[in-house]
Amino acid sequence: MASPVHFTTFVLFHVLIAVVVAIGPTLGTGSTTLATTSSLEMEAEALLHTGWWHWDVNHTQEHCEWQGISCNEAGSVTRICVL
Repeated sequence: MASPVHFTTFVLFHVLIAVVVAIGPTLGTGSTTLATTSSLEMEAEALLHTGWWHWDVNHTQEHCEWQGISCNEAGSVTRICVL
């Protein structure tokens, strides 16, 4: 059986990959405002698709307010705590 540390590392790695894949297409776009809004929406979608945040999350709430999610002032995810 895998240790909790390996499992947590595995999960965080996949969450990070999901976020990078989600925001990748917006990098290099001409409109900073559009890219930022799209990036933030894509970050929230990527978090939802991980399965860690689902029915217990109020979808009208900003993803930065979800339990275990920390964001910078721009609203981009900077830390994920799944413990």
